[in-house]
Amino acid sequence: MGGEMSLVLPHLYLGSLKDRTNSALMVKNKVKRILCVIDIPDIIIDKEEYKPTHILNIQAADIQGQDLAQYFEKCIEFIHQARIEHENILVHCQAGVSRSATIVLAYVMTIGDYDVEKALQIVKGARGYIHPNPGFLSQLKRYYTNDVKKNWYRLTRRYPAYKFDYDENFVKSSLNIYWQQFEPAFIAEPVYWSM
Repeated sequence: MGGEMSLVLPHLYLGSLKDRTNSALMVKNKVKRILCVIDIPDIIIDKEEYKPTHILNIQAADIQGQDLAQYFEKCIEFIHQARIEHENILVHCQAGVSRSATIVLAYVMTIGDYDVEKALQIVKGARGYIHPNPGFLSQLKRYYTNDVKKNWYRLTRRYPAYKFDYDENFVKSSLNIYWQQFEPAFIAEPVYWSM
């Protein structure tokens, strides 16, 4: 499915296991950190040409009953720390469509206080074929309602130098791409109501 890893925000890539095992791609994109969300993450052996400096393995299946929300805070912190230190991070699962996309969505929701729909638009602008399973979408909705503001506050206290303006241009660009790819009729043909 799809091509190479996708740059969602500065220093934040979303991709697949295939991307992770492509040493040339990892070196080209200067990926230093990896957040791996698959069933058996410990079986992955990085090649000699490429060794990440930090790895976080989350063991999770792509099934509706999988509780991925229990890892949101830990994953968000790991991603944010990489970005604050200007190190590129790859968040990946098997295909870069559901599990890893859910983690990236939770991160985007947290740093921008976006609801699930807006975060989906932003991430789909960068990687058009993401598709978190319905169970993960429900967890993201609960996360937005119950925990986004708390985690945003925690991040801003821990990393006071971080400014959202840093991401603003990427977000605008991703939203433009999303609207061009997924909502062209909505933009191209305005609706006029007759009286």
